[in-house]
Amino acid sequence: MIPDDATSPEGMMFSPSSRNVLAVISTIAVGLIFFIFAIYAHTKSTADLKRSDVSAPFAMENGLTAGDSIRPFHVDVPNDALVDLHRRLVATRWPEQETVTDRSQGVQLVTMKELVRYWQTEYDWRKCEARLNALPQFVTRIDGLDIHFIHVRSKHPNALPVILTHGWPGSIIEQLKIIGPLTDPTAYGGKAEDAFDVVIPSLPGHGFSGKPAATGWDPIRVARAWIVLMKRLGYTRFVAQGATGETLLRSRWLCRRLRD
Repeated sequence: MIPDDATSPEGMMFSPSSRNVLAVISTIAVGLIFFIFAIYAHTKSTADLKRSDVSAPFAMENGLTAGDSIRPFHVDVPNDALVDLHRRLVATRWPEQETVTDRSQGVQLVTMKELVRYWQTEYDWRKCEARLNALPQFVTRIDGLDIHFIHVRSKHPNALPVILTHGWPGSIIEQLKIIGPLTDPTAYGGKAEDAFDVVIPSLPGHGFSGKPAATGWDPIRVARAWIVLMKRLGYTRFVAQGATGETLLRSRWLCRRLRD
């Protein structure tokens, strides 16, 4: 597993087999991050948060209720939860060794053991938590469900708003590294006119967003929710990005809806 501050795999030399192992480990690790997020995440009240976390006032919809308002969000996983996770990792009951030397029977035992070893001895959740809390995070209720999102406004005027949608399995953590280049391109060799205001929501049932109580949150419904979110933030014109098949579908639907 690659630590949060490690060099990107694209800049390193790996054999094909090691790349495959890293891909599997990364996918499973993201799933475990979801598990921590969903079980142990807690919000702090607005009074506990500095108002400076909010980059600019929000333009609310007419008739927006208190339950649908945009509330600041802060990650604070109890230490007991992390201790319990470590205890359960140590107590892992391993299956028997697979009967083949490749991945034709699924994820290999050696890969799973390496993943658990990494989570036991190397992974630092508090470091990840601090990265999230250094960014403006919020929650708002849309269509009966709490939606968690990061919202970073560019310092450059006339920045183009963009909403970024992660895939499954995946999370907003995958997109933290691109916030700087998008919101402040001049610091990365770009031009001010290339700047974006960045909105990164957690999909329903993922990360810190609420868990749907019923089916129906398909790509189109999520896209509708994203339109509501962007309007609440005061954006009437924006672009959308999707990294997988479903998120690309959401992005295409958003574009058609906004064009119409």
